[in-house]
Amino acid sequence: MKTGLSMYSLVELYRGKSSVDQFLQQAKKWNLEGVELLDFFWQDKEKELAEAIALKDQLGLEVYCYSIGNNFVQLEAEARQGEVDKIAAAIEVAEKLGAKVIRVFSGDAREGITFDQAFSWIVEGLKAGAALAEKAGMKLALENHGLFAGKADQVAQVIAEVGSPALGATLDTGNFLLVDENPTEAVQKLADKAAMIHFKDFKAVDESVTERVYRSKSGKRYQGTIIGQGDVDLPTIVSILAQKGYEGYLSIEFEGPGDPVDSVAASIEYVNQLINKVKGA
Repeated sequence: MKTGLSMYSLVELYRGKSSVDQFLQQAKKWNLEGVELLDFFWQDKEKELAEAIALKDQLGLEVYCYSIGNNFVQLEAEARQGEVDKIAAAIEVAEKLGAKVIRVFSGDAREGITFDQAFSWIVEGLKAGAALAEKAGMKLALENHGLFAGKADQVAQVIAEVGSPALGATLDTGNFLLVDENPTEAVQKLADKAAMIHFKDFKAVDESVTERVYRSKSGKRYQGTIIGQGDVDLPTIVSILAQKGYEGYLSIEFEGPGDPVDSVAASIEYVNQLINKVKGA
């Protein structure tokens, strides 16, 4: 396993700015080998993409994942096809970046749409997307995100129904708490399907805490923390992943308050230590 970093960890600095080059340079200062880029951050996509390709090669950085925001919970078939088109476009970008994994979502809960109805749309869309990814020699990685594929069993159900070797899972260690699921148990269920890991930590907070707070399905309140300072049993999760043969990146995704630069630096140090312990075991 290797320590990686999602650009989303610095969203408070980079939101709405032309910033991919700054992020790559900062990642190099932290002595990282690889990074995760997101479609969310492009301002002038073609210009910035060309710059990012040149810079990541110059710096010797690997782009191990390109993440997109897609949503198959759409009433109109034409709109759902548009989400497949997003995956097709992401494959083209990922090829240029050298990324072999594309993080995808299932979709967002919408009033009046049942899970069974949404499930059929999600499977249909991911089947089409996975076929495109397989042809390109890539893998889609479905994240446990939202209510329609937030739990481990839901992610496993979608992957099984799609039935493609080009669809795996992005395990977000923090997001499981937001659907009131134990992250360690959830990772145990999905580790053999992992194509990418979002290494995230949350801690439970009371009503007095208001900055960057996330509510779980049952109403519990969580705040992002420096990796290793929250409620997620990350050492056990790393051990599970090692036992299951996961050899990819632990993509740090910091979502807490405060100075993200200092918090990410502390997170990188912690994750490096975790990986070194596993390698030394």
